[in-house]
Amino acid sequence: MSDACVRPRPESPLGRGAGPVLALASGPELGRLTFLGLVGIIDPPRAGVKEAVQVLSDLMPM
Repeated sequence: MSDACVRPRPESPLGRGAGPVLALASGPELGRLTFLGLVGIIDPPRAGVKEAVQVLSDLMPM
């Protein structure tokens, strides 16, 4: 396996910071799972999210 498969490059969205990660496992029951790997998810926020968060922040008392 190459390093590119193991570690994201710094210029990629996964290499720039924390993001959602999904852990994968398989097994016959919860106590006997085998770790399969991690999958990083690139899911940018929808348009308008920044503005919506700002509006809600302005409404919240500090």
